[in-house]
Amino acid sequence: MNTFKRILFLVAVLGLAACEQANIVAPSNNAVSTEKPLTFQIAFTGSVAPSDLAIQLNTADVTSAFTVTDTGATADGSLLADQVFPGRNIFRVKGYNQIKQVAFYYDTEGPEIHIMDTDRDALTVTGYVSDPGGVESVMLDGVALELGAGNSFTASFTDQPFNTFVAVDGFGQSKTTEYARGDNEFVGISARLNQGGFDFLISVLEQELNGADFQDIVDGIGNIELINTFGLFNLNLRITDFYFDDVDIDLTVLDNERLDTDIYVNNFIFGINLNGTIGFLIPYSSGGTLQFDEVDLGTDLLLDIVDADLDINLSGTQINHTYPNIDFTNTSGILNIFDDITSAIVAILAPLFENLFIDILEQIIIPIVSDFIKDIPITLQLVTLDDGETLNIRALPFFLDSKENGVSVDLGTRIWAPEPPEGIPGALGSLYVEGETPTMGATTPDGEPFHFGASIS
Repeated sequence: MNTFKRILFLVAVLGLAACEQANIVAPSNNAVSTEKPLTFQIAFTGSVAPSDLAIQLNTADVTSAFTVTDTGATADGSLLADQVFPGRNIFRVKGYNQIKQVAFYYDTEGPEIHIMDTDRDALTVTGYVSDPGGVESVMLDGVALELGAGNSFTASFTDQPFNTFVAVDGFGQSKTTEYARGDNEFVGISARLNQGGFDFLISVLEQELNGADFQDIVDGIGNIELINTFGLFNLNLRITDFYFDDVDIDLTVLDNERLDTDIYVNNFIFGINLNGTIGFLIPYSSGGTLQFDEVDLGTDLLLDIVDADLDINLSGTQINHTYPNIDFTNTSGILNIFDDITSAIVAILAPLFENLFIDILEQIIIPIVSDFIKDIPITLQLVTLDDGETLNIRALPFFLDSKENGVSVDLGTRIWAPEPPEGIPGALGSLYVEGETPTMGATTPDGEPFHFGASIS
């Protein structure tokens, strides 16, 4: 008999416990609205409020925001507005050792497009549309789609760089979803090289010039005709080598996509050979040197992007130099025309120097400057460790600008899998939202100077 009474007592206790509940009254489960809830309400079925009451909205504990009585708990919607987010929200209450929860939807935009597969050979796309407020209509590139069960669709599309869906929900809210075909490139990176970066480049250039082998340039000059008296007396000059004691370079970024380039050289010496004929038949040859205390070259390097590559050209080259010191090793037989030779040599010095330094710029300086800036582009092929799949990453320059003593280069980016794994559904493209990559200035957003930087969109 005692055992039977104990069982009855336990059943009664459990029954009473089951009757004590904390039930969510508002918002109701699966409620959908374009407004945030005006109120949150919980009703207690017990005689007193639960001692273990805990209320949670999404991930936030909001118990303290509620006014609690023995019959329930309420909170004005404005107190919890910051914890309500667009889309699905979870409102949960714990009381009387039980947990209850509801999901409600704060619907702020039109329907979502879900692409399940794309057949680019047949030009068909399969997917479905979802929205808690219902789907009223869907268009693909201006053509209305017929929706099946579960708002599914199979539709034809045009193979073009962009395909655009426009969907409207039951509240009249519209959403545009744009897909970019995989071969599109977009401005994803803007790189910046400030004057400090070019100052670092100067030391590289000076070191390269001081140790460069100029023989290819010398060999390319060939003979230079100084005097031709129709066979009576002919005189040609050939550069055999050249060297200098020291070189000083200055690079300044201008605002018109130019690098103002100055090259100052001390003790510039040409090794020369004079050769020709006297009196139609008598050959002669004499060596010597031309020495300049100072040579100053000024030019602008014009920067541009051509076919996704850096292009550099010269503009406004000017040469200034001191008067040459001429020393002939052997002038036997031609001393009587020495003044004429000297005058002829001086007359051809300016164009000779200009051509010579243009060769130096084109063969040594331009490649170094070009390679320095060309380090900005990215061309990578990555292989995933888990399945060995290949992923290509490319960022190539397409726009160059100079301002505030620096050069900015915008790069078009593309990431793609050249050989997608078998069984992977086809994609219509990547979700695309038009944006603008911020172009970097001479300092960071905090005002700090830098030599090289990049912004990524």
